[in-house]
Amino acid sequence: MDRKLKLLYISEATSGGLRKNVLDLINNIDKDKFEVHFIYSDIRADDIFIDNIKVLSKNISTYNVKMVRNLNFFEDIKSFLKINNIVRKVKPDIVHCHSSKAGGIGRLIAYINRVPKIIYTPHAYVIQNPNIGNLKRNIFYIIEKLLARLTTTTINVSNGEKQFAVQSKLIEKQKSKVIYNGIENIISDIGNIHSKRNELGLSREDFIVGVASRLEVQKDPFTFIKIAIKVCNHMPNVKFIYVGDGELSLDIRKILKQNNMEDRIKLLGFRDDISEIISVFDIYMITSLYEGLPYSLVEAIACGKPILATNVIGNNEIVIEGVNGELFEKGNIEQGFHKLVGMITDQEKLTRYSEESLKMYSSKFTIDNMIQNVELVYYNKTS
Repeated sequence: MDRKLKLLYISEATSGGLRKNVLDLINNIDKDKFEVHFIYSDIRADDIFIDNIKVLSKNISTYNVKMVRNLNFFEDIKSFLKINNIVRKVKPDIVHCHSSKAGGIGRLIAYINRVPKIIYTPHAYVIQNPNIGNLKRNIFYIIEKLLARLTTTTINVSNGEKQFAVQSKLIEKQKSKVIYNGIENIISDIGNIHSKRNELGLSREDFIVGVASRLEVQKDPFTFIKIAIKVCNHMPNVKFIYVGDGELSLDIRKILKQNNMEDRIKLLGFRDDISEIISVFDIYMITSLYEGLPYSLVEAIACGKPILATNVIGNNEIVIEGVNGELFEKGNIEQGFHKLVGMITDQEKLTRYSEESLKMYSSKFTIDNMIQNVELVYYNKTS
């Protein structure tokens, strides 16, 4: 190759799993092949992103452009004009947009500026949300369908997400590539696990069920908390940990206080040591209403955790019923409760699930696999 390809990432969301995906791509993509640029918005950035962007800005070209999550004509126009100026200046060979807002603005700008390759990763489509209103659903459907025509390749993070998009006639099957989110090996040694348990005020006798997830509607923390309360009322040695913050934090804390469960169900808020905390869990339980492919679950299997998860897109490709965990229907508190109790009381099953989770991670969800497959998409070798 005579020169590096100019690669421009665009992302409005800069927290949680999406933040991790974008930063992992930027940090691990082959810099001998790609000249990397990054447009981001810090409005929804978490502390980890803020710390990382300071370092990244010394090594790649970064541009902070304010973008808002919801549709807002005036704010979106301002973002559009600023991003358009950057694209005209950079003249990228590839634009890779992440999630709906950056995907909307970025793909249109890339098309107008005749960028050769336009890549889009939705990280779950807005219209997957079962609680979205019909008007909003129809608006986003039309936008996604129109923009798909401008897109060279859509990177879907799970087969279920791709199937949803194809069956909904959002995208053409041949223009999608499924690439699982991948992470580095993070398994902790026993000494670190005991140290972290002590730090969190947990005894070695406590059985810990936990999750790392935003306290937002999509993640359905209410189902997590209701299952946790039922289990705590039946099993005195079980405690629950919820790592994450969000708009539902006050509502969840109110429920815990009303049920006198603040000591048994711990809300840790935002943490930058998530993988270390996951390592102390005996079971990882996630209650999402919908997903693309949750990074927290990938981290959980990389730590060798047995999983209890809602049977939704993404979750059910990481968790295989009866192999490395179990599935229950979203919002079904009774089913989740009975499955969790069954797992807690069967150590042989937990040991088997743990071993299979590690195998699942090693075979499908390493960061090397993810980077290699993304680079193939950038070179248009998607066969």
